[in-house]
Amino acid sequence: KGTNRIAAGHGRLEAAKKIGLEKVPVTYQEFENEDQFYAFVVSHNAIAKDSWASLDLSMVNLELENLGPIDIDMLGIKDFVVEPIEKYDEEKDDDVPEVKGEPVTKRGDVWLLGEHRAMCGDSTMIDDVEKLMDGEKADMVFTDPPYGISVKNKMGEIKNDDSLDVFRDSMQQLYTYSKNPSHIYAWCSSTLILESGNIFSEYFDLKNIIPSMHTNLTTCVPKYHFRHNYEPCLFGMIGEKP
Repeated sequence: KGTNRIAAGHGRLEAAKKIGLEKVPVTYQEFENEDQFYAFVVSHNAIAKDSWASLDLSMVNLELENLGPIDIDMLGIKDFVVEPIEKYDEEKDDDVPEVKGEPVTKRGDVWLLGEHRAMCGDSTMIDDVEKLMDGEKADMVFTDPPYGISVKNKMGEIKNDDSLDVFRDSMQQLYTYSKNPSHIYAWCSSTLILESGNIFSEYFDLKNIIPSMHTNLTTCVPKYHFRHNYEPCLFGMIGEKP
């Protein structure tokens, strides 16, 4: 009450507008904090999912990482299992499984696929990039380089993710191995558009920012609104290619 935010009944409000109603019945609900409000929104959708509402559990998971302590049972989601993170400590994302037998492709190999070249290598190593390009330069670049988005939540944080140094280094590599003229498309973080755009502009003529809209929108809680709703792609040029 007093915030004019809808916790439940978005569909009924839209239906009332469509049939021309000027007033609708309202029940006010008090919440102690934003986390409690979010829990109510999710639980209401979970209860109503067999009729009107639907839940994107991947988005619920994403938002739960940023919430404080909360009773998961309050969300009303069926078949939602919470397991201790220690269960997965033995498996690291960067762990490389052992190869059974002699691998066909080895570091430094370049596969020719028609006019395309695919390399088993490291894009941060200048020798690997030179071998892949084979003396040529790119007419167009479409890339999603690592960028700092300063991820930090109850699950922990990503090491060195508070820096855009890797993004800057990748832009320099792109400039070195792109033709004049050429087109450059580079994805970046929605929270660091200005910083990433400034770095991009040091090497390329920034023409526009292309948003990729996500269909699994966040809830109307202010501190989460629009956070995961889109991802920007920086579009720029070297030279004046039409």
